[in-house]
Amino acid sequence: MRIAVIGAGIIGVNVALALQARGAEVTVFDRSAPGQGASFGNAGCFAFSEVTPIAMPGLVWSVPGMLADPHGPLAIRWSYLPRLAPWLAAFLKAGRPGEVARISDALTALCSRAKETYAPLLAASGAEALVRREGALFIFRNRKALEAELPEWEMKRARGIAIEEIGPERLREMEPALSPEYTCAFHVPDWHHTVNPEAIVTTLAAHLRAQGGRIRRAEVDRIEMKGEGPQLKPAGAPAESFDRIVIACGAHSLKLCAPLGYRPLLDTERGYNLTLPDPQVSLTRPVCVMDKGYFMTPMEMGLRVGGGVELGGLAAPPNWDRPERMVAHAETVVPGLNREGGRQWMGFRPSMPDSLPVIGRMPGQDKLLVAFGHGHMGLTLGAITGRLLAEIAFDVAPCIDPAPYDPARFT
Repeated sequence: MRIAVIGAGIIGVNVALALQARGAEVTVFDRSAPGQGASFGNAGCFAFSEVTPIAMPGLVWSVPGMLADPHGPLAIRWSYLPRLAPWLAAFLKAGRPGEVARISDALTALCSRAKETYAPLLAASGAEALVRREGALFIFRNRKALEAELPEWEMKRARGIAIEEIGPERLREMEPALSPEYTCAFHVPDWHHTVNPEAIVTTLAAHLRAQGGRIRRAEVDRIEMKGEGPQLKPAGAPAESFDRIVIACGAHSLKLCAPLGYRPLLDTERGYNLTLPDPQVSLTRPVCVMDKGYFMTPMEMGLRVGGGVELGGLAAPPNWDRPERMVAHAETVVPGLNREGGRQWMGFRPSMPDSLPVIGRMPGQDKLLVAFGHGHMGLTLGAITGRLLAEIAFDVAPCIDPAPYDPARFT
């Protein structure tokens, strides 16, 4: 079977590898080199414990604050609100207690298989050398702030996530560089992180090529359905026919889906960070500063400080004040932090209202498949998404129930 995969990020490359493992002849198309989109500048976390959605009960009362504070952990641009309204309505609906439980079960199903699915890929490709297994810390100023978050953490515990609550002495022992103003934390041992997110993708892409896969630097203008099968039209080149086509180009997927009559409620979480090349302080593992909603991740290119969600679409100019404020705050969390030479970055995370990805056949099109909408979980769910999508493409009994990720929802 000849299959084209559109998108050379962490999802597209993993999908291509999984299809190739089942015997497909795979060609990946992307306007950029592998790993140059959202996969380039993410926080580098394999967040196997993140089994709760962004929308949680009571979030509706926070919307006025999201609109008022452009620098908050979850912010909405006023100018984008009319276009965002249908997505936002579905997002708030997903935060009802019954929906949160259902979504959390579906995220657990993916995350519980994510690590075991990645392991052979990381080993075979050589990307294992880029992964660290030090867990993650979620730090709080005081016990009262920690207790306010307990319902979400208890939901994770109920789904089998190992969580250790630690006090000031243990926190200082694990990360001596942290300010004593932070007195308690949740330690989640079952987190991994990569010291170079871009290199994870490029290493997996090299593994794909070594096994006969092709990666073409070309933007796909459109997809058309012909009698003999689907065709894609690369910019400046003739149309090409394939047996199957997979759309896995993240936040840009809607551009290719909509002309085919498929319009999922896909929108964009705009993520920001600053990578500090010479931080002059040392962290061992990712640290999430809970009162401000950002991560600090140690990487081989320095300390990456970033996170949060800005809902503002693909076209609006970046708000560079967001990462600058994160780093200014980080200077109080890690005294002595050197921000000199920090490199700014903004990326587009493809996001569905229910925090669940879209994985499967495009509605009404058996020969077109989709894999996008992973939000901030793309790196974590790359391998399991590839496996599930390949099982669907080859009509193999899926390893988990694909119904919660049905592409027909939210259309």
